[in-house]
Amino acid sequence: MSKNFMCMETNLESQSESARNTATSLHSKIQNAQQSYKTLPKSEPTSNNQPSDTLPETEEIIFLRLDPYLEGEEREKYKNLAAPSLWKFYHNANDCENLLRSECRGKHVFLISSGQLGQQLVPTVHDLPQLTAVYIHCGDIDRHQKWSRNFKKVKLVCWDDGKELFSHLFKDVIQLHIDIGDKYMREKKRPEAVDSYSEAMLKYEEVLTEKDPDFKSLVDKLLKKMA
Repeated sequence: MSKNFMCMETNLESQSESARNTATSLHSKIQNAQQSYKTLPKSEPTSNNQPSDTLPETEEIIFLRLDPYLEGEEREKYKNLAAPSLWKFYHNANDCENLLRSECRGKHVFLISSGQLGQQLVPTVHDLPQLTAVYIHCGDIDRHQKWSRNFKKVKLVCWDDGKELFSHLFKDVIQLHIDIGDKYMREKKRPEAVDSYSEAMLKYEEVLTEKDPDFKSLVDKLLKKMA
């Protein structure tokens, strides 16, 4: 084995060890921050006379998948983002809309739709407060980008759900946890805010720690908020 190859192998091992140490250190910081607020009582609900925030009161998130061709689709990929119980799958827009308007009220809904059904559904539900974001998964990107530009909650129009859609959706979910934490901070509910910030960091760590260079800066930013 050449000296150059051995040096390269040693450097790679050193970098890998450094990454593991960094991840372990960040995880410890997150746990310590959580622990420091664990004994604090949860805040009392705010009075109905106080001005309400734009976010729904609940932290519950629901994921809706609307597509006429879902039969036989491999669904393991959805588990990386959320538990199977948080996903609802629909073949037609009417059933999806009924659930969105009833059982999803007061929750945060992320909708992944095919292009055709999205074009049918989005205009009728776009302004519902429970609809947080929409992602159009389609083959004709140009066509569906045209109509979707009129709806700000449509975050992405794409074909490749593995490389684009789920990565974008995942980071939007993380941002929602941060926004909920910020809302609690404004309401002087620090323990609840810490829970939301911790959820954001731990979920991010679970999937993207060693892949995403933004993780450390995210943790540092949220730990400062929690200080």
